[in-house]
Amino acid sequence: MILSDCISIYSGLMTLYKKELPILASYKISSAINKLEPIVSDFQKNRDEIISKLKSKSDSNGDVDDDSAKEFKEAMSFILEEEVDVVIDTIDLSSVENLSVSPEVVRLCGDSVIFIKDA
Repeated sequence: MILSDCISIYSGLMTLYKKELPILASYKISSAINKLEPIVSDFQKNRDEIISKLKSKSDSNGDVDDDSAKEFKEAMSFILEEEVDVVIDTIDLSSVENLSVSPEVVRLCGDSVIFIKDA
């Protein structure tokens, strides 16, 4: 799984984490979050350090030169495409009655969560 997928799935699962769900679904969501959290946290920490370095190079208006901005964008694109050694089980929520989630959550979770059987 690539890092950008980990970040997306983590964001979607954090939204589901706040919902009342059956015990097994809640357990699987919590387990997946526990696997993804250190990966996402490390990325955020490293990204923030890079941003701090860029800010220290900024001018008095806080603007960063075009070369530094381009370098940051390219680095982030490369980092987000890195393979991450993590496996999370698919979480089947298709049988949960009256589950309401936004299209954003469905998109973020991707194939890691089944919201509708045979869709």
